[in-house]
Amino acid sequence: MLSRPRKYVDGTRFEGAKFPVRTSDRLRELPNRSEFLIQAVEEKLGLFDDEHLINEIRDIDQELSEIDARAAKLRLRKSQKEALLRTSQSKINRSHEARLRLLETSKNLKNPRGWLESRIDVVAECDFKSVDEALVFLTSNQVR
Repeated sequence: MLSRPRKYVDGTRFEGAKFPVRTSDRLRELPNRSEFLIQAVEEKLGLFDDEHLINEIRDIDQELSEIDARAAKLRLRKSQKEALLRTSQSKINRSHEARLRLLETSKNLKNPRGWLESRIDVVAECDFKSVDEALVFLTSNQVR
C-alpha cells in the first residue's frame, strides 16, 4: 500500500511502497535505484515521454562522439609511434648492411686505420662514433 505522497519544490513527489525482502535487497544493490524505479513505473504505465528518450539518445551520442575523438587521437599517436619504430629499424638495418660491406672491403686493406680516417662517411654510415670504434669492430669480426 502506498503512503500519502509528499510534494517537493522541484515538481516531484515522494511515494513510499512496501516490497518483499528479496526485492528490497536487490533494489538496495542498485547504484541509482530511484532512477531505476521511475523508469520501470513510467514504462509500465506508458508514461515514458519521448523527450526523455530524446535526451538520453543525445547524451549517448555525445558520449560516442567523445569516445570516437579519443580513439582518433589514439590512432594518430599509434601511427606516429609506428613510423618512428620503422625509421629506427630501417636505420639499424642500413647500418648493419653498411658494416657487412665494410667487413668485405676491409679484407683487401693493408692499413684499415688510414682508410677509415679518409672515409669518415663510411664510419658514419656504419653508425660508429669514431674510427677507433670501427677498428675494434673490424678486428673483432675479421675472418682471415
